[in-house]
Amino acid sequence: MAEENSQQQAASQGDQGTPPVDPMAPLFPVGKSQDPRDDECLSIFSDEETKAKHAALVNHAIATNNLKFDQKRVLELVSGSYSLTYAEKIYFLDIAIAKITQEQIDQLIQVFESEQVRFAKLHQDHQKKMKEIEEKYKEAQAKGENPKLESEKKEAKKKDEAMVEDILKNLD
Repeated sequence: MAEENSQQQAASQGDQGTPPVDPMAPLFPVGKSQDPRDDECLSIFSDEETKAKHAALVNHAIATNNLKFDQKRVLELVSGSYSLTYAEKIYFLDIAIAKITQEQIDQLIQVFESEQVRFAKLHQDHQKKMKEIEEKYKEAQAKGENPKLESEKKEAKKKDEAMVEDILKNLD
């Protein structure tokens, strides 16, 4: 029985002895990296070692392939991607890029460029909001107010009002 299964597997692998590529298979291996820092996005909160590791990918070698694309640009896009972990980036550059089609690499480049634009906009929006919060905090401090205490008072008032409503409902 085991021999029959191995013969079926060999037949399904084709003449070259390599398994056929499943077009619906995930591009990247599923699972978490052993290094928890690999799962962090590249943000202002990442540590310097993680940023350096991702930045070093700009000089990483790309697996041999027959695709037409700007290798330097792809390395920049992949290394700067927020959506891929370090392990996924390495897998893509070392293995997956040799298995994909021209259409797929073109689509990936578009996705990475779109991601770059969207995160740049988010960063600008975040900076604006942080400045607004900082200004409000400074204004509150200048007036002698404590913003944290004020928000705690508001929360306590909301809880008290909710409790009163519950009591009144139960009386009916």
